[in-house]
Amino acid sequence: VSLRFATLVLVVIGLTAFYFLAREERLDDTQAGLISLVLLGSPMVVLFSFTFQTDIPFLMCLIIALAFYARAIRMRSHGLMCLASIAAAAAILTRQFGLAIPAGVFCVWLFGKEHAKQAPFFLLGLLLPAVAGVWQLSMGFVAPTKFQELELYQTSQYFADIGKMLLNTVFRPAIILEYLALFSLPLVFLAALSVGWEIMGKGQASGAQKPVSVKLLLLGMLSAYVVAGILYGRFINNQPWLMPFIIWDFEVIRDLNDSARVAVTAITSVGAVLYGYIFVLRYCNNLDFKSLLRQVSLLDWVTAFLLLEQLLFRKFGDRYLLVFLPYVCITVGQYLGLWLNRTRVVAGTACLVMLCASGLWSRGLFEKEESVWKGAQSLLSSGVAPAEIYGSHVWNCYHGMVDDYLTSLGASKMQSTQGFWNQWVPNRRKTARYMIVDSSVAPSGGSWKIVDDVPYRGMTLRKERMLVLER
Repeated sequence: VSLRFATLVLVVIGLTAFYFLAREERLDDTQAGLISLVLLGSPMVVLFSFTFQTDIPFLMCLIIALAFYARAIRMRSHGLMCLASIAAAAAILTRQFGLAIPAGVFCVWLFGKEHAKQAPFFLLGLLLPAVAGVWQLSMGFVAPTKFQELELYQTSQYFADIGKMLLNTVFRPAIILEYLALFSLPLVFLAALSVGWEIMGKGQASGAQKPVSVKLLLLGMLSAYVVAGILYGRFINNQPWLMPFIIWDFEVIRDLNDSARVAVTAITSVGAVLYGYIFVLRYCNNLDFKSLLRQVSLLDWVTAFLLLEQLLFRKFGDRYLLVFLPYVCITVGQYLGLWLNRTRVVAGTACLVMLCASGLWSRGLFEKEESVWKGAQSLLSSGVAPAEIYGSHVWNCYHGMVDDYLTSLGASKMQSTQGFWNQWVPNRRKTARYMIVDSSVAPSGGSWKIVDDVPYRGMTLRKERMLVLER
């Protein structure tokens, strides 16, 4: 409970910091407030805010560090720079991806003015994150756990196939853009209105000084790139044609009918094209490369390094893309500019609708998981051993499935998780005396009997049932 409460407190601090970061990025109070609502209502922000997994703590430490660094650099405040360094170190100690923060700060110093004179000031902000980074990396190499050893081995194997790795690097941004659109749907619809208005020549968004023919060509190229990314994922990585394209939390979309999945994919694909358009225009209006390097903000630099890390990292899952939300919200917010002010009531309502939908989705997932634990607890209270119960993946892991597997390996190193997923888990399910499963997927036949029935309400608040079965 204390860990969950600490995460919620950190979310409140992080959202407040995000508002001030947006103000540092020259958004007015209305615009900053609306994009803060977008961040708050994003589905996985809501979901992970009520857990103690590292996704939200890392995201919030990242935002807090960016806010403190941006203000410290503008005001030349040594106190704020110290606070920023503490937040950056916390982000790095939470996840190694946090190394993007000091890398971005270093680039701001390197390409800024009077960097020799400013060196001591920036060193103050980089020292603590550097120490945290060295410690974090050294622990992975000097005293790795079995899973760290596995990750190092699989990463080496991933880089050994250099051709496939480079192709993944080329096409991953297309899928990243799809998911960023899904994370921030209210901005997608506003961007569609703004870009359409701009193409028709009835207005021009911030920083979009290009001929209409160039803009249309850019939109066409980005559309082809997004489609190519989907095709590459399908034929090379065996990903589906329709959302969800990558693993983990949004795999619930697979349960939708084909028409709904087509609609979701169409919306996110349009959003991917629009976001790509906005991002390209952000940097292509200034053709002087040296001037561009001086003008890009800390947020741009840190996001660039986060993107580099994500492109090179072996794993590619939806929750890892949360770190790009601050950049997306602020950059798209800057592009929309006065559109956010003019449509503030509609935009605010859309954000609240997304927040409610995200809340219902998260509540449904939590209540479903809670019903598993209630069913399992009744068995444990009657003296049944945890090894005799097969529940949800979270319950199984908490009650020793992974620990038992690692114990069975002894001193040998893991080189794959296939033994766990393809042999250990199915065998545990096959030999379990009790199984806890949703009534919609309960096994049929006479080999199981129902010993308990735990009701719960899903995302749509419809009453559903979790069955406790005995072999």
